[in-house]
Amino acid sequence: MKNKQYLGCRGKIRLSIFKFQSPAQPSLFLEVLLTICISGILSGCTQTTDSQVNKLSVDKPYTLLFTNPNQTSQSDHLDPLGEAVAQHISQAKSTLDIAAYELNNETITEAISQAKSRGVQIRIVTEHSNRQEAPLQKLEQQGIPVEDDGAKNRGLMHDKFLIIDGEVLGMGSMNLTRNCTQRNNNNFVFWDSHQDPAITQLIDNYQIEFEQLWSGKFGPMKVPQTPYPKIQLKDGTVLETYFSPENQPLTALENTLAKAKQSVDILAFSFTAKALEKILQEDIARGVAVRGIFEHKQNSTYSSFLRLSSLGGDIREDTNLYMMHHKVLLIDRDSDAPSLVFGSFNFSLGANTRNDENLLIVHNNKAMSQSFGQEFDQLWSER
Repeated sequence: MKNKQYLGCRGKIRLSIFKFQSPAQPSLFLEVLLTICISGILSGCTQTTDSQVNKLSVDKPYTLLFTNPNQTSQSDHLDPLGEAVAQHISQAKSTLDIAAYELNNETITEAISQAKSRGVQIRIVTEHSNRQEAPLQKLEQQGIPVEDDGAKNRGLMHDKFLIIDGEVLGMGSMNLTRNCTQRNNNNFVFWDSHQDPAITQLIDNYQIEFEQLWSGKFGPMKVPQTPYPKIQLKDGTVLETYFSPENQPLTALENTLAKAKQSVDILAFSFTAKALEKILQEDIARGVAVRGIFEHKQNSTYSSFLRLSSLGGDIREDTNLYMMHHKVLLIDRDSDAPSLVFGSFNFSLGANTRNDENLLIVHNNKAMSQSFGQEFDQLWSER
């Protein structure tokens, strides 16, 4: 996808455009994240130029994407995140497995349809209540098999991940919908085993989880089958993989938060877990700086918003008219050994005990933590 010039209005504009090449397959173009950061003018418009593009290193084993609601929500034809996912799917040669709570982005579903036409073997698992949406129905009519978690499942099939040829994994907070790629604040990461063979272990973890879902095991029916719970990459990054409910991710999050020394930054669509509240209270008492941005539509009496504020946390509501859909914890982000939490997992008891969810804890990756930190800072400044 070539660099394009876009017009945007109203305040700060951030747009992500992607183009990458895999060193293992030089004829294929994968995606290296290019981020454009522009200061806009409230009453006018600004235009991106090549001089405003910052290229990230091509040797990282991941491509990190953030949505830009300030830009895309004002223009239905701008969908850079949908196009980025579609571009990855266009590289599929043999297999494509998708676990998607909701799948209705037509740019993405068209890429899936084209992959089917090329002979790619495709399987889709989704949430029962979203199976009847028209774009997904069209894929089923094309002969793509779809399974769901059934009407009687007490929880949600809430995953958002896809596996391409057993070599590339995409995962994060972003549902594969127009709302999530264009209007909501989200993250999505593609992990590429061509860049680091250890990523194959991460992909194996997700593949085994997918096979449980595909076999009809959802929620409490699943059993712990994560072969590589802790993975070390060649750059020293350590990845911890958790699936719910079988791995009980809240316990791992409690342990991670309890180790905070300097700071905890939170981006939370939903935060109701009392166990995490307790750990954050202890962090605040120890002098750890706790800040948070919570989705304003979720701040009911069940939310930790007011309670964390009363304990001394600097907690704010988001300003997105649609949704701030991240599920992110940043621990000691400015240190030499930061920890980062992200995935589909909302910080709630339901996500821990009923839903099908996935979550990564990333240790010792300063570059990735800084990128998520920049996303936090951007949303923090939107007041």
